[in-house]
Amino acid sequence: MEAARRERRESKIGFRGRIIGMHESGQSVRSIANNLGISTNTVLRAEETDCYGNLPRPRGRPPHSTTPAQRRDILHAAETDPQTNAVAIRDSLHLDVCERTVRSGSASQNPSEEGIFE
Repeated sequence: MEAARRERRESKIGFRGRIIGMHESGQSVRSIANNLGISTNTVLRAEETDCYGNLPRPRGRPPHSTTPAQRRDILHAAETDPQTNAVAIRDSLHLDVCERTVRSGSASQNPSEEGIFE
């Protein structure tokens, strides 16, 4: 089982190497796809992978810069003192984030609601 998996992986790496070599020799993506009998998306994906076959990090929302506990604290502070602002909450909780993060943190607890400061 392990030998078969290793063989498939080596085959994929070799195939990717052929794609990269053809591209470096000046062939277009469409030409490479036609010569190898694969789709243009497969050629593009092979060019995006690193030497281990890993794709780059998917695009999308970046990870939160605050923890769930910090977001709860932000929400609690905003509910406790409605006259406060994002900068005051950030400073009182000693958070190393920008005020926009504090504002959006107040909305992240319940995505259906607007942020408290908006």
